[in-house]
Amino acid sequence: MLIETRSSPWRKLRATNFTPGTLANPAPMRVTVPGDKSSGQLDGPWGDGVVEVCQRGGGVSPEWCAVKPFGTDLADEIFNLRVWGANLCLGAGGTDFGSWEFLLVCELAVTLGNVAGTAGCAITATDFEADAITVTYGNDDFSTEFVSASNDVRGATARFKLLGCQRLLFSFGTNTAASANLLYRFF
Repeated sequence: MLIETRSSPWRKLRATNFTPGTLANPAPMRVTVPGDKSSGQLDGPWGDGVVEVCQRGGGVSPEWCAVKPFGTDLADEIFNLRVWGANLCLGAGGTDFGSWEFLLVCELAVTLGNVAGTAGCAITATDFEADAITVTYGNDDFSTEFVSASNDVRGATARFKLLGCQRLLFSFGTNTAASANLLYRFF
């Protein structure tokens, strides 16, 4: 039996994996407010790893985001994932300006298992799926939950509350993994 839900499909964050570096610690970004100050659709120097959360043109915004991390180079390698939420603050610095303000949603430590992806799929044959996820920042009883088998079982996932954020910024930190990426979906 197939049941339809209001959740979104899985999406790959970036076509090619990130080479983990230093975890981001973003500062507020000042932006010029266009004529319609209520739209909230302002652009900034976002770059890779940013996802729009809010529904454009109305609709219900999701409450949760699920992530399915993966990466390279070998099983048991580790990377860190920090998730920042961004919300627009209108009128900051004068009526013609606004700013994107950030809050730390959660931080995860991800260990790769020995289960490789599949050629031609979102998680490719050169990628290893996560088998262990640990919450290093976040309330793991309320706002952050995870499924982590820790024994080379495919598909460890984490989900976290969006806390009303309009955009998410995913940042990958160096540990032992050569590269990192994730699938994400909203519900």
